[in-house]
Amino acid sequence: MIIGLCVGALWLATATAVPQAALPEARQNYAEHYFDAEAHMRLAKALLDDGQPLTAFTVAESARRTQFEPEQFDRAFRSVFKKDQFDNGPGAEAALLRQIDKNPGEAKTRAALADVYLSHSEWKKAESQLKKAMALDPDKREYAEILAEVLRRDGRATEATALLSQWAKAHPESLAVYQERIGSLTEAGSPQAAQILTKALALFPEDAQLHFVNAGLLQKSGDVAAATKEFIRAADLGPKSAFIQGWTGRFFLKTAKDPERALVYYLRAYFLDPDFYDSEYAEGRIRSIAAEMGAARYAAKRQAGTTVSELLRSSDPLLALGALEEASKSWAPALQDPVVELLSADDDGARYAAAALLGKKGDATLENTLPALLSSHDLRVRGAAAYIAGARWKERAVPLLASWLSEPAELIRYDAVSVLVESCGEPGKVALRKYRKSGLEKTPRLRSILDTLDSPEKE
Repeated sequence: MIIGLCVGALWLATATAVPQAALPEARQNYAEHYFDAEAHMRLAKALLDDGQPLTAFTVAESARRTQFEPEQFDRAFRSVFKKDQFDNGPGAEAALLRQIDKNPGEAKTRAALADVYLSHSEWKKAESQLKKAMALDPDKREYAEILAEVLRRDGRATEATALLSQWAKAHPESLAVYQERIGSLTEAGSPQAAQILTKALALFPEDAQLHFVNAGLLQKSGDVAAATKEFIRAADLGPKSAFIQGWTGRFFLKTAKDPERALVYYLRAYFLDPDFYDSEYAEGRIRSIAAEMGAARYAAKRQAGTTVSELLRSSDPLLALGALEEASKSWAPALQDPVVELLSADDDGARYAAAALLGKKGDATLENTLPALLSSHDLRVRGAAAYIAGARWKERAVPLLASWLSEPAELIRYDAVSVLVESCGEPGKVALRKYRKSGLEKTPRLRSILDTLDSPEKE
């Protein structure tokens, strides 16, 4: 298959989760706009919101690793998960200036205007607005930090350092100053770090970073039980910090030896920053932990007498993965129906692996089921079923799949093109050449596939 399927792909769809209203809509949108990275991210986000983080992870990673260029993935991820839709267009400055005219004492608006100027490298204009924001809200460290960055970019690093130093002197009891002092002392290995940290925690008991540093000191001292409580506390207080979530995961993986709990925090880190790194990327940690957990659970269930058919329908996604792998090696007629159910899996690896397996191993009764699958209201099921039809019907599938080339859903057209190329021989390619000649296909990805139809095969 063009998309490159693997029965052993990490599938983590949860069969028993009750979908929110947004989830069916996201699934439909994913199929209709398959070549839009945001459609993949919206599905991942809906799954995450539905309490299926592992499934959300596989959807996001499939998009990143097999479907889109890095910049496309990054842009879509920011838009969907971070709501990062910063407007620095021509009208942004005018709109913010109007807001300032109405309410000149609002520091946030001036800082927002500074962001617009900063994005256009207009350092002097950004500096002016940030200085006004600092005058309106002198206790807000963020404005001083942004202004310092503006000064550095304007080639005035000495002024930037002096600015932050002045702010620290004016706010000696501020959280930011305590954090900096404790960070410096901790890095230097000074015993004073613990003393100052105790005082800071008394003043700022809800600060995630302070609890995180305390957790690290407790871990270093060998008090794993106390460190565990503090890491959990830090992660609870810092839900938007990929650093805290990821390093909490590392603590549970490396020190507490609790990979299941580590997985929870690594998943949180991933959806805050897909590039989170702690000597290994979060995505690698997630895959390896999930694989080990799944193998152990699956072996225990099989040893206890649970059948492969039962495990294929398990609410535990890791057990379902193991069952799909075993079904591919040791097929039995009783496995056909539960494998058919996997055609609706949210993870494309599981979906197409199930289709490939049914195309090879399905018995004669599958012929009675296949027409309904090929007309399913679930476009993902319908598309996956095309691979079964291609494997079983060969050239006889051409008329049906050729008619799919006019379907509006991008996934349906993609699957039709894939099967016509791979399974339907020369008649399939004839249909695709005719379609290419029509000029009706406007999607660049599908056009590129059509354009390679007559290219000489590489040996």
